[in-house]
Amino acid sequence: EKNMYNRYDNINKFITDIDKLKMDKYGTVYISEEDDYDISVCLDGQMERFEELKPVIIKVAEHVCELDNIVQRYYKKCCKNSQKYYKERYNIDDFEDYPETIYIDKPNMIALEYWGARENTQYLVKFEEIDNKFILKSFGMVDDIPADWDEII
Repeated sequence: EKNMYNRYDNINKFITDIDKLKMDKYGTVYISEEDDYDISVCLDGQMERFEELKPVIIKVAEHVCELDNIVQRYYKKCCKNSQKYYKERYNIDDFEDYPETIYIDKPNMIALEYWGARENTQYLVKFEEIDNKFILKSFGMVDDIPADWDEII
């Protein structure tokens, strides 16, 4: 089983310089270029807030690896049915879905849109930032994840 943790750990592949952030006419802001990790923040509907949200976008870029690790850990601990399905169907043990688009709901609420590597599936994983820590709030259809899910299960 190959280790998928820290798969986004090359910070040099992220744009962490606030002056280098650019938004296209659709409100897409790449935080990792297409030929690197290909991850963007979508500001569709709030493009006028680009300047104001730049520090949030940078913070997200700096934490993608950590957020993705939390998503993987939650999947391994809590998504037993999905794991069983992928094991039976494709004989894989790893979490292969990948984040492509990130939405900023409020400055302290972000959502990562994950896409399926094997199947045409997409779902949102939401985090709330509290005291400089990102707390997992929902994973796909699962809402109201308890703050201490990592210890309980």
